[in-house]
Amino acid sequence: MTPGDMSIKKPGTRRAIAAGYGGQLRKCTYEPGTRLGRFEIESLSDAETADFAERLHKPTILGYSAVGADLGDGSLEVIPTKAKSFIPLTPLEYIPSLRAIREGRPFAPVSVDFDVTDVCNENCIFCYTAEYRKARAHGLQQGSRLQSLSTDTVRDCLTALRAQGTKHVRFVSGGEPLAYPQLPDVLRHCRDLGLTLTVYTNGTMLGGRAEVLAECADLVRVSVNAGSDASRDALHRSVNPGQSYRRVIRAIGALNEERQSRHREGVMTIGASFLVHETNSAELVEFVEAVASNVDFVTFQCVYGAEKSELGDDEVQTIAAGIEAAVATRPDLDVYVGSRLKAVLARSGIRPEREAAAEWRYCFEAYTMPIVESNGSVKMCSAVRGRDDPGLEIGRSTDGHEIAALLLRHSQQKARYHVRDIMARYCRDCCSFTVNSTLDEIYKRLAGLREEAFSLLYDVPPVHTNLFSNAHLLREGER
Repeated sequence: MTPGDMSIKKPGTRRAIAAGYGGQLRKCTYEPGTRLGRFEIESLSDAETADFAERLHKPTILGYSAVGADLGDGSLEVIPTKAKSFIPLTPLEYIPSLRAIREGRPFAPVSVDFDVTDVCNENCIFCYTAEYRKARAHGLQQGSRLQSLSTDTVRDCLTALRAQGTKHVRFVSGGEPLAYPQLPDVLRHCRDLGLTLTVYTNGTMLGGRAEVLAECADLVRVSVNAGSDASRDALHRSVNPGQSYRRVIRAIGALNEERQSRHREGVMTIGASFLVHETNSAELVEFVEAVASNVDFVTFQCVYGAEKSELGDDEVQTIAAGIEAAVATRPDLDVYVGSRLKAVLARSGIRPEREAAAEWRYCFEAYTMPIVESNGSVKMCSAVRGRDDPGLEIGRSTDGHEIAALLLRHSQQKARYHVRDIMARYCRDCCSFTVNSTLDEIYKRLAGLREEAFSLLYDVPPVHTNLFSNAHLLREGER
């Protein structure tokens, strides 16, 4: 296909605005299913530029649907991606690190996960961190508490990483982040450093943290996992059963109100997640209806861990129908389906199986998105959180400066991990599949292109991420 082939818009093509790494805005036409097509570029009118600037102030998870690479001959190569996989960052923010990898220069991780505490106020039956958290607790001397990183350790590490170029920090796992007593101080420190900030929470402690989250966070995702009190109590084994689901729904509403009062609707993103289990498989629509007015997106994912949910064919069909019905209920809501659930649907013949992890070349998460656990263990990625296999730990320290140094040295030791170099059992259903495949495509093009050649493609008009918007997509959805 040549640029001239796009002089007349064809059925199935999309118009897009390309927001460039260097700030330039352009307009192009592309075909969503095309892996690497070349497309004609046009200039934007003043009115289109103004409309686009206004649009960027409105919260949306989809935003862009692809990365464009300017070939320098008036055309773009298109690299499909999913914005949800990168939020609150974008693929363009990884380009300096990818360039450093290619040139063999040291670099700081783009994003770091901090498991600041092993403490959690719930006892979820599907929790994949529960086993190793209990093992750690039993290994401590009698009467001591579960492990948590000290505030000084976290602050010193964040300060050192930010000085080296780290852009994003996530407080997402281990125990419940909001149970960490010094979290408000740490969040404000992140804000003062200029770090982009993500927090995942079970929602039960949102009431006391809504102000600081609305003040500092860029993304908050709440694990709801139910459409009724009964199912949430059963799945989360809540400390105060009876109204656990309704309390979390009210807390999400309070967080949104706090966000609105601070005029951060276009800055801070709120999401709600739903881990599918036989206990809650018929409650997807109730969940969406309860959260839709207060969140920007929802995610549906599959339970994994020591007590995996064994879903039968009837339950999988119910889940697929529930996702489709939920989307139909709120078509304006962004919806994301996790990789493990996609695999379950694929095995039931509802969605095609995606490519195996070994079909993409390099794992960039191992260098751009490591984790720091509550015992000071530094791991290469979230897939090996809590695992004691030799070679998976970069190092261990309770000193914040030393942890930062471990992460920086790690980037110099080996610039790329080939997928086969990492234990395949951790990578098959990697939740960073889209991230790695997108970064791999960008990486390949950095040999001949400058950073300014890359842009994000925003569909015109906007298209939401409802992956199950009709029966046809349900059967033949895009990867």
